[in-house]
Amino acid sequence: MDGIGKVILDNQKLSSHITGEEGMKDIKVIEAIYKAAKTGKRIFV
Repeated sequence: MDGIGKVILDNQKLSSHITGEEGMKDIKVIEAIYKAAKTGKRIFV
């Protein structure tokens, strides 16, 4: 994700293999991390 963030901040074009679907997967993982931290339970995604 750091590499993608750098591309965006540098106002460069993303590679064609990077899609909104990939971004949605990242968001689901991040949300699961927050939920696990809050509940202390394992979250499956």
